[in-house]
Amino acid sequence: MPAAGTRQVISATSALVLLGTISILLFFTEPIAARFGFAVAVTVAITSFVSLLSRRLLFATVIAFSLVAMVFLISLEKHATMNMGLHSYDLFFYLNADTLEFLWSDYRPYVFAALAALAAATIAAVLAWRFDTTRLSRLASGLTLVAAIAGAGTFEPQASGKDGAFRLFTQNHSFVSAFYLSWSETWGTLVRGQLVEAAARTPLPDFASESLCTLSAKPPHIVLIHQESLVPPSLFPWLHYDRALDRFFLSDDGRLHRLRVETYGGGSWVTEFAL
Repeated sequence: MPAAGTRQVISATSALVLLGTISILLFFTEPIAARFGFAVAVTVAITSFVSLLSRRLLFATVIAFSLVAMVFLISLEKHATMNMGLHSYDLFFYLNADTLEFLWSDYRPYVFAALAALAAATIAAVLAWRFDTTRLSRLASGLTLVAAIAGAGTFEPQASGKDGAFRLFTQNHSFVSAFYLSWSETWGTLVRGQLVEAAARTPLPDFASESLCTLSAKPPHIVLIHQESLVPPSLFPWLHYDRALDRFFLSDDGRLHRLRVETYGGGSWVTEFAL
């Protein structure tokens, strides 16, 4: 094992190399200046926060580099498959037993790749923690964190754009800044609840079945109608509307059958693909 002084030099040099690599990656993948500035500011804030807790510069930069690299690579693959980058809500939507079982059955290489990436990041973080003998001042880390948060707040309005963060996910760039920007949407969803959870649990009027017709063939088990930008107004009890509309959203059994989808308010092709 190298001497303590040599290890500090190696740790500091490695940390600078990693920070430079992150900067180059963001420079070439964030073509809009505001999004580049926002991505850099948030990444510096993450690095500063980890160094504030650990006082280890190399360990903090390894964590930040692993995060940026995995977000970029996962977004790149997801965009190629679903035409949409990684959204922070994906961490909550996909991490459940049913989805993981489906991925293991039909997309096992993705599961192995994700596990390998997490394992590599964990090993690199552990090695950096044990090798790094630097002890940064928590005051310096704290001041850097405050400055980075202020910078992110300055860039955020321009980075989001007039259409909000969602539109970033339809583009083949800005993957890292889009992931960072999506956390406000995810937080709002988790706090307020999704459309299903936010709906009133009041019974709805039955829909009278139409007269039966003679079919020439056996009917399908599932009939799906994808009608964009249409939602039962009864889900929002504070709205004033003609209650006669409620019956148009009920099945022949008099029930309102809800289908949970990955996106709402846009991006319907993602729902079609998932279905």
